[in-house]
Amino acid sequence: NNHTGVGWQRGELITVFADTGVGKTWICLKVAAIALRHGFKVLFISSEMPKTAIEMRLDVLLGNMMGYEFSHKAFRRGDPIDEEKYKEFLSKANFKRLLTCDNIDKNSITLPGIISLVRKHKPDFVVLDAVYLVLPDNTGRNRATWERMFNIFEQLKPLCTSTGIPFFV
Repeated sequence: NNHTGVGWQRGELITVFADTGVGKTWICLKVAAIALRHGFKVLFISSEMPKTAIEMRLDVLLGNMMGYEFSHKAFRRGDPIDEEKYKEFLSKANFKRLLTCDNIDKNSITLPGIISLVRKHKPDFVVLDAVYLVLPDNTGRNRATWERMFNIFEQLKPLCTSTGIPFFV
């Protein structure tokens, strides 16, 4: 958001729904990389992908935004890369403003856990990938998917509003 009101506003809840394999995770990562590049403190939560995979993809996206030509395929397969360029990128990238999360206390990601992370870390922007795997609470496993999703969004919007933090889900 800037002074003209362009961009996501404080407290907005932005959601993306699509079929499997169309790129929802990549758009989440791209949005997070853009926010990081602009100096925002980002909390990236994924209930689907391990933290190392999130960070590798963010390296590629943020690196390419900064003028480096990194390949996700090369990173993923362990192909040789220009180590000096990668070290240069890491020294310039501002990862102090990034918190990635793939579990909460070695358990599933729950809504109370997300609320706790937001209150503890006070990010400027939250990206929540694979919301369909988030549990409304520790008893949410036995609920129907539609009921879990309703409960999650019913609590996410007030969290966005009360904290003034935009969420991209």
